[in-house]
Amino acid sequence: GSVATVGGTIGADTTLTAAGGPYSVTSSLVVSNGVTLTIEPGTTLFMGSGTTITVNNGGRILAEGTAIAPIRISAAPGAGTTWGGLTVNGAVGSPESRFVHTHFENNSTTCIDVNAGAILLDQVTFGTRGQPYLSLDGASFLVRDCSFPTPSGALEPVHGASGIRSDGRGIFLRNFFGAPNGYNDVIDFTGGNRPGPILHVIGNVFAGTGDDVLDLDGTDAWVEGNIFMHV
Repeated sequence: GSVATVGGTIGADTTLTAAGGPYSVTSSLVVSNGVTLTIEPGTTLFMGSGTTITVNNGGRILAEGTAIAPIRISAAPGAGTTWGGLTVNGAVGSPESRFVHTHFENNSTTCIDVNAGAILLDQVTFGTRGQPYLSLDGASFLVRDCSFPTPSGALEPVHGASGIRSDGRGIFLRNFFGAPNGYNDVIDFTGGNRPGPILHVIGNVFAGTGDDVLDLDGTDAWVEGNIFMHV
């Protein structure tokens, strides 16, 4: 069977399907303002070497897989091939990108970087343990029922700066976090103050840390019902 190719700027609403793939991403994908890229359950994207996925302010990705038909965003088959990661840009009022039952792997830098964008991660898994999983800067986010495995190197799994977007939310709910190596926090988050949105860390399991589980800098937070081990 042939492999479909996709790449470059997506300027109109586009749907990628399991039947139409797997897709070879030959050049970096850019989702334009006002455009929705839909990735249907069971779809696989094989990212070309060094390629990235960028959601421009006003664009969105809806990648809502299911338990029996997850979405996979990986690198093109071949020894040592890596891709550059996913960036979601936005501003107040920009739409939410959603990743459900999606597996990311073979990224060579931070897997998901949200810059003032809005994101929902639900039952997302990460196969590359040598890079940070999540960067959330001035973002709106709901991260629930995800698994952040024990990193293979000395890195900070989740980092957030510039608080939470004024029209958004900042929630970690029922996730599993493996223990970082060395002097690294599990979640390092700066900002987010009442009366604006504050950080919620509820019902998560933290396997351990060499530094802080939650390093909260000038942060108002609601922390409830978590299990903290080996701290």
